[in-house]
Amino acid sequence: MKNTLKVRLYLGFALALILVAAGGIFSHLTFTHQRSEGQWVEHSYEVITTAQRLNRYVYEIESSVVAYRNTREKKFLDPYYESKPRILPVAEDLRKLVADNTAQFRRASKLETGVIALLNYWQELYEVRDSSYLFGNQVVITEEEQKYVDTVHNIIGELVSEERALLVNRVASNKSSMGRAMNTLVLN
Repeated sequence: MKNTLKVRLYLGFALALILVAAGGIFSHLTFTHQRSEGQWVEHSYEVITTAQRLNRYVYEIESSVVAYRNTREKKFLDPYYESKPRILPVAEDLRKLVADNTAQFRRASKLETGVIALLNYWQELYEVRDSSYLFGNQVVITEEEQKYVDTVHNIIGELVSEERALLVNRVASNKSSMGRAMNTLVLN
């Protein structure tokens, strides 16, 4: 009788250890998954913020060159000179951020090419050519410039729109994962 009681106690203790270990492993996996889901949500916000920062730089430069063309006062080119060196590093950062998504990576690469073309166009106009060409051809310049600017803004819009769609899915997955994590805490 003593042996069977002793065996039962050992089996009960072993079962308790197995359940505690299983609960610990399950908890670890659940919280690791939840952390991963949270990082994807954070990643989406970072992509959107970086794209919006790039868009803001393009708008700042666009506004400054339009103001310069309208007033012929060089002080309006100050934002152009301040924002110009910031644009390409941000475009490169954006491309690196979306390297995990083939479609987004293609958009970011296309965007970077568009930004380079736009910067080269602006450099040609405001740093190479003389102002007589600039002020004598404003209509042609404005139309040509608008093509470059629209291309950049449209690609940014597509990229942000796609990332927001991914964000919706990632937030839903993160909420589900948080629910599982909470249930795991309650059960343990």
